[in-house]
Amino acid sequence: MRRNAVAARKTRRAVHQPVIEPFAIVGAKPVRGAYEKARMGTGATVRSSAVIYDGCTIGNNLFCGHSAVIREQCRIGDNVKVGSNSVIDPGCIVEDHATVHSNCYLGEFTHVKKHAWIGPGVITLNTKYPKCGHDSRIRRGSVIGEYSVIGAGAILLAGVRIGAHAMVAAGAVVTKDVPAGKLVMGSPARLVRSVASIRCCPGKRYRQ
Repeated sequence: MRRNAVAARKTRRAVHQPVIEPFAIVGAKPVRGAYEKARMGTGATVRSSAVIYDGCTIGNNLFCGHSAVIREQCRIGDNVKVGSNSVIDPGCIVEDHATVHSNCYLGEFTHVKKHAWIGPGVITLNTKYPKCGHDSRIRRGSVIGEYSVIGAGAILLAGVRIGAHAMVAAGAVVTKDVPAGKLVMGSPARLVRSVASIRCCPGKRYRQ
């Protein structure tokens, strides 16, 4: 019994021990401003060449892919996945159980809510008119609702809100808010149908 208990304690310690691969950087110094050291929960996996800046707060069980970048002042929840080559700019919030696939760009102040799923190559913007002399007080990030799905290569313009359980089709350009539970597609994106009406295979409705 004693031997089993010792083995169990060792297993628990191994599970919670972060895995930081060679050439990854946790605690890169931001170019502008001074911030507290990055705070990271237990169980993280940070793949090679990823960079996490000081000033971040990261929950438990982060998975961070190769060459991903998480900038300062980001708040990342528990059980979040960030794919390879994705960039999360300063001031973003990514809540628990959200997935950001590879090659994504989340512009400043993007807010990704719980269980949202963001496909490869998605871009979210935070200003309507680049280089117009604006400052951070008028930049607005997108809000991506709980359990929503953003298809590969979609672009979300500054300040748009994606409702809970909504779906944005691959390649769509979203210029205005998407109601909860609705599917939009096209450029500019237009409302097509309810997500609940989607048949993902014969005789079965799509379920999130």
